[in-house]
This record gives sequence, C-alpha cells and structure tokens, in this order.
Amino acid sequence: MQTRSTVFLSALATFTALTAPGAAWANDDGMTGFSGQTASTCDMCHSSGAFSPASSLDGPLQVAPSSVANAYTFEVAATLASVGGFDVSADAGALGTTDAGAQVSSGEVTHTTPRAFVGDVATFSFEWTAPATEGTYTLFGCGVAADGDGLLTGDGADCTTLDVLVCADADADSVCDSVDNCPSDANDAQVDTDADGLGDACDDCPADAANDADADGVCGDVDNCPIDANPSQTDSDGDGVGDACDACPADAANDEDSDGVCADVDNCPLDGNEDQADADGDGIGDACDAPDDTGDTGTVDTGDSDTGDSDTDTGGSGDTDDTGGTGDTKVGCSCSTSPTGSALALLPALVGLTLLRRRRSGK
Repeated sequence: MQTRSTVFLSALATFTALTAPGAAWANDDGMTGFSGQTASTCDMCHSSGAFSPASSLDGPLQVAPSSVANAYTFEVAATLASVGGFDVSADAGALGTTDAGAQVSSGEVTHTTPRAFVGDVATFSFEWTAPATEGTYTLFGCGVAADGDGLLTGDGADCTTLDVLVCADADADSVCDSVDNCPSDANDAQVDTDADGLGDACDDCPADAANDADADGVCGDVDNCPIDANPSQTDSDGDGVGDACDACPADAANDEDSDGVCADVDNCPLDGNEDQADADGDGIGDACDAPDDTGDTGTVDTGDSDTGDSDTDTGGSGDTDDTGGTGDTKVGCSCSTSPTGSALALLPALVGLTLLRRRRSGK
C-alpha cells in the first residue's frame, strides 16, 4: 500500500504542477532550450492540440563575417489560433532583438508575452551578429500556436531552421569573394563565356580563353594573328590573316598550287613548280608556258648579195643588190636579172614582128 500511495502522490504532484495557474503563467514570458537545436522542442509540451501551425525563419541568406544587426523574422501561422510564442537559437554568432515583445535569454531569443495572431500569423523580429569565421551557420526556431486558455493542452507547435552563409562579398553580388569569378565586379550570374575562370564582367577578352596570348592588345577571337603580336592588324592581301603571320602576305590565295612559292612571285601560280624553271626567260614558268615555235622558216635572208651581176643600170652607178635573194630587183634599173621577167618583157615585140612579116608576104 505504501508503494501505491507513493505513485499516486507523485502523479498528483505532476498534474498539479502542469495545470496550476502559476505554472501556465510562468511559460507566458517565454522559454529557452526548446528551439530544436537540441532534442528539446516546444511540441514536447504544446502538442496534440487543435492547431497545426507552420513556422518560418526569414532574413538574409548571406552576410559578411562579424556583421552586426542582421535582421530576421520568425513567424508562426495557424488558422483560428489566438496567440503565439517562439524560441530561436543559433549555432554560432550572437542573437539580439529590438522587438518590444521579445527578449534574449540564455543566448536565445524568446517572447516576453504571447503575441496575438493577426491574419492567422504571429510575427517576431530579432537580430543576429555573424561570427568572424567564414562558413555556413544555422538558425533554429520553434513556434507555438495557442488558444490562450493558459493551459498546455489544445495548443500546437512547429520547428524550422535557416542556413546562413557567412563570407566576404566585396562587390555585394551575393557571391562570396572566395568563389566569385569577378570579386570586384558585381556579376551574380557568374557568366564566363570562354570558361577561363574570369567572369565576363571583368574579363578583357571574354571570348578568348588565352586572354590575348601575344599581348598585342587584340583579343585572340578577333586577332588576325593570335599568337604573333601585330597591334596594327595589317592584312595586305585581305585574306583575314595578318601580314605578321601570313606566309604569303601579298597572295590572298596563299600559294594555291602548294609549291612553296607565293602567287605574287610564282611564275606558274596555278601549276606546281617548285624549281620555277623558265627555259625561254619570258617570265612564264615551263610548267605553264606553251612550247616555242622553233620551226619557223620565214626569217629574212640577210646573207644574199648578187655580187656576180655584170649588168648595170644606165641611170646611174653604184647599183646595189637588194638583200632579198633570187627574186631581187635592181634598184634604179628597168631591167630585171630574172630570166622569166626578161622573156615576158620581149613577148609583145615578138608578136608584133610576126604580124609585120605576114603582111609583107601577103599572107
């Protein structure tokens, strides 16, 4: 009987403690150690009620090391709930609050008095000072939706977390300097067209991964000699290859016949002829030059002279023979040295003499 009495009295004491008005009002000014950072949460007491609240933490997801007064809010939402409370802790840094209905206790933030729901939501605000060491840290929070009767029964609780990245971000583009491809130029998209590790926002040659390899001030993607410095970009033959790296700077076809001789100096630009042979010296290589007409016979006969002629022209002296060969006509003379020519000249006289003789003879 003594054992049963002990159990009964213990149960009665527990019931009295939980249901006594003093115990209920003691929780009205908030409690810590139930944020969910450890195994303890608010639903250990405020559970099995009519409410199914939803808790949320909101605020910056990235802050600078040692930055202070980073503003956050904790909300607990529930339909038909009357009042709400909360408890928030952090795994590093320091919590604070300027909310008149909240307080810092044991390094955590909790309510000073239950807050009335407005539009099915009770909202609390607080601040967090980030640690000096870069890294990802977590805020833990649990909220209570209560019916306001001062008892633990009939309420509901819900817990949540929020991860915050602590890092330096000089250009304030929400990308930590340690991983920002342009730490001094805001570029939250981190676009890096040429994949050289430099973001387009700070890359002098965003489409040239070599970043002007020849250091001539012209990016490789538009440089007509990307590995030969030529700041002037001179391209004499207009073939898109700069003179500085063009094997044939005056030949747009770039040695079309592939004989190693540029067309502007090739004596056969369309026919391969490495030796540039030109037998007749006419400037056209043998590989593309038509054969010479070596069979001509119409050359002038400059070697003839009729020094054996004995006839002379009565019209003068010093007659000289034309250099034209056997068909020559004497200069300044009416006679011809050609036998055929003489016969033809005498033919009319012979015909006339024959006719005269016939008349005289009466025939």
